[in-house]
Amino acid sequence: MCCVGVLTVLTVLTVLTKPNLNTQLGFGMLPDGKLDKDGHPEDTVNRTMLERVTFLDGKSVFDIDGGNQHSAAVDGDGNVWTWGRGDSGQLGTKDKCDPGYFSPLPVKVLLPPPSNCASNSKTLSKIKQISCGSNHNLALSENNDVFTWGYGDMLALGHGKEKDENRPRLLKIKTKKNDETWDIKQVRGGGQHSGFIVEVKNAL
Repeated sequence: MCCVGVLTVLTVLTVLTKPNLNTQLGFGMLPDGKLDKDGHPEDTVNRTMLERVTFLDGKSVFDIDGGNQHSAAVDGDGNVWTWGRGDSGQLGTKDKCDPGYFSPLPVKVLLPPPSNCASNSKTLSKIKQISCGSNHNLALSENNDVFTWGYGDMLALGHGKEKDENRPRLLKIKTKKNDETWDIKQVRGGGQHSGFIVEVKNAL
C-alpha cells in the first residue's frame, strides 16, 4: 500500500513505496532546474508528465515542499535538501548568491547546531518539518528550534530586519510571559509572511 502526499505549489508528489524507501515525482515549470531528474545542469525543460527526481532516491524523504521557483525536502536523517532558484538565499547553501543563481540538483543545507549546544558544536540540528514560502523557508527541528532563510522582504524571516538570509538562521522566539514555553507544532511560509501553530505551556 502506498502513501501519497501532494504539494500544490510546484505540483510535486512524494510516493512512499516501501519502508525506508521512497520516490519523489514532479512536473511543472522548470526555468531554474527544480525538477531535474538526470543531473544535467542544462536541463531546464518544462515537465508536463510525472518524472522521478532520482537524486533523492533512497534518502527516505518524509517531508517536501515547494516555493515559487525552488523546492526543499527533509530526509530520514533530518537533513534538508534544496534545489531550484537561489538568488535570494532560498537554497541556504552559499554565503553569496549572484543574480540568476540556481541549482538543478538537490544540495544539502548546512544547518546550525541546536540552540542548547555551543555555537561551535559539531552537532547539527535535525529537521522534522520544512515549509517553503514564495522565496523563503522555515525549518522546525527536533529540538523545537526554528530556522529561517531566503528572501527577507516585509520581515518574513522574523529576524526584525528586511534582509535576506543566505544561510539558515536560528529564530529568537520571545514568549509573552516569562513562565510560558511554546511547543511549536508546525511552521508555514506564505508569500511574504510566516506563521506557527504552537501549544502554549505555563509553568506550575
